Amino acid sequence: KFELRNTSQESAVARSHADGEESDSSASSHSASQSSGDESSNEDQTLEVRCADQPTGETVISKFLMTPTVKLFENLAEELLLQRKLLLTDELDEFDRQWGIDPTGEFAREERLLNRCFGTTAGAKERICWEIDSVKKTTKKRVDKLQLAADEHIGLEILHLFVLDLLGRDTPAAIIFEQKSEEDFKTTQVVTVYSKGVAV
Repeated sequence: KFELRNTSQESAVARSHADGEESDSSASSHSASQSSGDESSNEDQTLEVRCADQPTGETVISKFLMTPTVKLFENLAEELLLQRKLLLTDELDEFDRQWGIDPTGEFAREERLLNRCFGTTAGAKERICWEIDSVKKTTKKRVDKLQLAADEHIGLEILHLFVLDLLGRDTPAAIIFEQKSEEDFKTTQVVTVYSKGVAV
């Protein structure tokens, strides 16, 4: 009887220990899941805040179109100067040549051509400002064109403009690509659902 009593007591103690460990493990797992849930909720909240802080595409485009060209050029010049500080000597010469920057870090000014009736050629600043104005006009035109277009058409148009930028836009290759695209992809006028309903 004594041995049986001890055995039953040992089994009872073992069961109580097992129950205690299970409760501890469940409590720890519950707390861990709760903490992970809190962390995920915090991450979601942080992501929502970051997404809220990021401007939309329409905001960026409207801000770009409303900003004066001179201000855009000044911002570009500041970023170019910061970029120059990160380049090596051999890289800096090529970088300055591409952007029309002289060894002093200033943009090349207008040059007078004595052999062409005292004509002038535009400096680097004037050419960059002209390019910015051209981009603003093109952007305004494309935004108005794609106002009612589907996402697939907008994506195709962005890809088309990206290829033109890579080719140089004014280069013969870009002109040929533009003409070929106009032949292969005919443009159609977008009609709203309301207009279709009125027509019916």
